[in-house]
Amino acid sequence: MRRIFLSLFLLLSQACAVAETGYSEFSGNWIAVQGGSSNDGTPYSTFEVSLSVEEEKIIGSYCYVTRYGAKIDCDPEEENIYGVINAKTGVATVDFNSSFGAKGGVANLSIRDNVLVWQVIRQPIGGEYYGPNFSTLKATGN
Repeated sequence: MRRIFLSLFLLLSQACAVAETGYSEFSGNWIAVQGGSSNDGTPYSTFEVSLSVEEEKIIGSYCYVTRYGAKIDCDPEEENIYGVINAKTGVATVDFNSSFGAKGGVANLSIRDNVLVWQVIRQPIGGEYYGPNFSTLKATGN
């Protein structure tokens, strides 16, 4: 009986350690630059995501600037990403809103080869949404 208890304890400890490591991978600032640059070097689009993780909960914000800065879907004062990380798959399912009034978007976030993968499952509705449906973002180091 004692061996069974010890084995279960060790197994659960390892599972928790793996889960916590996977969760912290999401934390930080991420960026993707898309499309060509204008004459002054301005990229066509930039997509920035800032995330923090507490236990299995993930919260943050995104800022999408496109059309060489003509459309900016960003509210630096407001968090617009909320979700939960699935401990078995390591995928975060998040709800998000656009600063152009669109609400109820859903995306899956995952980490692959130190890159954040953003995959929209359902676009937000009731306003405008200019963000990407799919993007791979690199950590900014901040």
